[in-house]
Amino acid sequence: MKRIILISLIIPLIIGSCTQQRSSPIEGTWQLVFSQAIAGDTISETLPGDYTGSQVKTWTKNYVMWVGHYTRLIDTVTIDNYGGGTYKLEGDKHGPLITIGKSIKVLIMLKNMSG
Repeated sequence: MKRIILISLIIPLIIGSCTQQRSSPIEGTWQLVFSQAIAGDTISETLPGDYTGSQVKTWTKNYVMWVGHYTRLIDTVTIDNYGGGTYKLEGDKHGPLITIGKSIKVLIMLKNMSG
């Protein structure tokens, strides 16, 4: 009888420990398809537009990392862009993004997330 009670208590614990925690909608690896850099009230750079190239970002619960390669169209300079840091979601916005020695605000829009 004690074994039956013990087993009936252990089974729910095992099942409960196997359920996945709900993750943030931004967790995963994403390809950057559009970007604008804003300085003050002015758009200073856009991708595509001022640059060609690509970038991917990988988001986990608290960290982000990215890697990309761009060509600046005005002078054909190529740029490797990579980094990472911690982040904090604020409602439906993301920020600040903390990288070594910097803290910047980023607004993220996720579209066509099905499939």
